[in-house]
Amino acid sequence: MRKAGNQKMEEMRAGEASAKNEERRSLRDEEEDGAALAHLLLKENFVSTNANEYGDLKRKIERQIEVVFMQYSEGRLGRVFVLRIDDGEDLIASLQKFVFELKIESCMALFMGALREGRAVTGPEAPVIPPTPHFESFESGWEIFGMATLYPSAEGPKLHIHSSLGRGQRTITGCIRERAKVYLIVEAVLFELSGLKAQRAWDEKTGLHLLSLEKRL
Repeated sequence: MRKAGNQKMEEMRAGEASAKNEERRSLRDEEEDGAALAHLLLKENFVSTNANEYGDLKRKIERQIEVVFMQYSEGRLGRVFVLRIDDGEDLIASLQKFVFELKIESCMALFMGALREGRAVTGPEAPVIPPTPHFESFESGWEIFGMATLYPSAEGPKLHIHSSLGRGQRTITGCIRERAKVYLIVEAVLFELSGLKAQRAWDEKTGLHLLSLEKRL
């Protein structure tokens, strides 16, 4: 009786080990899924009958982790403002003037309303670095919803605006640049961010002012 019980337990363990090894092989085939591989390796009951296989998998995950350089900075919420931007005014110029007059160094803003005309970058001409921006012009009144961030730079505060615009059945999503003349009204809520160590720094590789933060993971 005891022998049969032990044999059954061994069969169950072998089945569990086989299932886990199959799961490991499946995840290993997903070349870009480093998070899933890491999750598998960190299981307390990880089963491997091949030490070399385990080592190869571990080194692969370590290489994937090495290329992650997420930056961050911790701050706090400062003042909160509600803005109304009227017909004929420029959304970009209005936001830039406001943050200058109120001495705001870092902030984010949510906005909605409509634009009469403007230009937006809707991706690159080709997915290469540095990119050549692909511009789309719009006119005749477009509904708009979007957000903006602003951080200091060596050349003064740099504004970055992304939005989705719609007119009829057509939609544009991109980075609003150069001009954005308001149609009727744009409402915005602006959140000042205090205590951050953040700036937009010129990046030679991309040819862009990119956000640079104090800490890395």
